[in-house]
Amino acid sequence: MTENVKIAASDLSSESIENDSHDSSLLKSRKTREEKISYAREYYKKNKEKIAQRRKLYREKNKEAIACYAKSYREKNKGKIAVRAKEYREANKDKIADYAKSWYKKNKDEVAVKTKLYREKNKEKIAIKKKLYREKKKAELLNQKTTQASTSSQAQ
Repeated sequence: MTENVKIAASDLSSESIENDSHDSSLLKSRKTREEKISYAREYYKKNKEKIAQRRKLYREKNKEAIACYAKSYREKNKGKIAVRAKEYREANKDKIADYAKSWYKKNKDEVAVKTKLYREKNKEKIAIKKKLYREKKKAELLNQKTTQASTSSQAQ
């Protein structure tokens, strides 16, 4: 009986040694996060053209499905998107304005042609906007005069 116990004990100790060596080999084979990231970077650098081609083919093949998904996403998350856009515009006002100015300077001729075409196409629309603007300014001016007159009459 003691022989059986000794054999069983030796079997257990050999199993624990095997398990320990198995665990250490697992730890060795597992890559750290940094190693995975560096591998992914290297892979991307080597296969940049292949990956771009694969993406392009996928987009061409699934154009409608992608467009449908994007549309449904925008509809579902309209509020979130608007808030994000507003925050971005507020945070980057100067960058956006600088970019617009530089773009208009680069494309002066194109902008002038498009503006001229727009004005020719939308003469009535522009005339209505001008008329509304003038009426609004006239009303504001009248309001200012009446408030000034009432404050000056109250002061006397």
